[in-house]
Amino acid sequence: MFRYDRFKELLDEYGISRAHIGRKLGRDQFFIRDQISRNNDFTDEQVWIIADALRTTPAYLRGESDDPRQPADNSDLLEELQILRDRPDIRMMLHVNKRMTPEQVQSMANMMLSMQPKENNDAD
Repeated sequence: MFRYDRFKELLDEYGISRAHIGRKLGRDQFFIRDQISRNNDFTDEQVWIIADALRTTPAYLRGESDDPRQPADNSDLLEELQILRDRPDIRMMLHVNKRMTPEQVQSMANMMLSMQPKENNDAD
């Protein structure tokens, strides 16, 4: 069963609105309110989308786990930490991004991806 108390805590913690979660689910701004007032459960797919938006796990939102943290993929983490050690400019960007909303961070990431040089696939 979906734990609305945990859902509300995470919304408050990250400053995310119910309307934003509704949009992530492809629904209108009243969808979450209606689900809560009717005590309806979400589909598995909806719980995965909500968990991702709230940086947690479906198990936490369902009360199957008391750990709200998403598991880290450690294979990339060590490489990223080394980049942070070696690049003060990247550290500065991370510091600035800590105060941004998830939407602002995504916009910044999209802008940075668009600035990457295109690979030349022409054969010599």
